[in-house]
Amino acid sequence: MFAIMTWNLMVGFSQSDYDKFNNWLRQANQGDAEAQYQVGLCYFNGTGVARNYNKATEWYSKAANQGNARAQNNLGLCYLNGDGVVKDMQKAVELFTLSANQGVPEACVNLGQRYYWGDGVQKNYYKAAELFQKAINKSNNANYFLGECYYFGQGVPLNYAKAVELYRKPANDGLVFAQYRLGYCYNEGLGVPQNSYTAVEWYRKAANKGYEAAQNSLGNCYYNGDGVAQNYFTAVEWYRKAANKGDAYAQYNLGWCYENGQGVSKDYATAVELYKKSAKQDCANAQYQLGLCYEHGKGVQLNHQLAVDLIKKAADQDFEPASEYLRNHKLN
Repeated sequence: MFAIMTWNLMVGFSQSDYDKFNNWLRQANQGDAEAQYQVGLCYFNGTGVARNYNKATEWYSKAANQGNARAQNNLGLCYLNGDGVVKDMQKAVELFTLSANQGVPEACVNLGQRYYWGDGVQKNYYKAAELFQKAINKSNNANYFLGECYYFGQGVPLNYAKAVELYRKPANDGLVFAQYRLGYCYNEGLGVPQNSYTAVEWYRKAANKGYEAAQNSLGNCYYNGDGVAQNYFTAVEWYRKAANKGDAYAQYNLGWCYENGQGVSKDYATAVELYKKSAKQDCANAQYQLGLCYEHGKGVQLNHQLAVDLIKKAADQDFEPASEYLRNHKLN
C-alpha cells in the first residue's frame, strides 16, 4: 500500500495529452531513454493513450535497460504488483536496488519497505532504516517509515520524540498513517506532552479520510470522553465505520456497546457476532469476552468447553483478565 511510483509527468508542454504522448513516442522510438520512460508512464496512467499495463512495462523495460532510474523504480513496482508482468518479488527488489543506487527517493523507500517487511529479501531493520534515511524529507513515506523505526526501536534506538518529529511533516501533508500515529503519540504522551485534544484533532483528520484505525481510536475518545465530550452514540458511529472495514478492535468495541446497551439498544446476539469476527482476527479482548458469552449463555447457547478454549486463547496473548479468570477457576 505504500509502494511509490515516480511521476514527473510531461513538464514543459502546452499541447493536449494526446499530443504530448505522441511527442514522447516519437523520441522514444529514436531510443531516448527519458522519452521511453515517459511513454511507459503514459500507458500506465492512461494519459493521452488508452491505459495498457503491458505496453507500459515494455517501455519501462526499454528505458530501464538504458539505466533510467525512474523507469527502474516503476518497472520494479510492476513486478511487485503484477501490473503487465507476472509478479516477481526478486525482480522487483533487483530493480528497486538499481534505482535506489542512483538516489531515486521513491526507490529508496520501496526497497526499504522490502527490508522492513522481509519481502523478497531477509528482514533487516538496519538496512531499511538506512534506506529510509536516504530519502528523508524527499518522500513523506520515508519520513513515516523512519518514524516507525524510531517508534518501535527497529534498526535505530527507540526514540519517541524523534518518531514524532518524523511523523509531523507527512501528517501535515495528509498521510493518514502518520496522522493516526501522531494522534496516538499525543493521546499516550509518547515523545510529546500528553494532550487528548490534539490527539482527537489528528485522529479526526485520518478518520475523515476513511482510515479505520483512526476511526476506532476516535470512537474510543468519544466513548471515554478523552478530548471530546463523552458521547456513546458518536462513539458507536465511528466504531461502526471501522468495524465495517474489518478492523478487529472496532468490531470488539462495537460488540461491547451492543452487549452493554451503550449508544445502541442492548443486543447480545449482535454483540456475539461482532466478537466472533474480532476473535477470528486474534483480538484477545474479543476472545475473552466471547468466551464469557459462551460461559453464561449470553446471545449464544451455553458452552463451557468453548468458553474455556476461547479464554485460553486470550490468555496465550498475555491478556491479564483471561489469565486471572483461568487462575480463579483453576483452569490454567
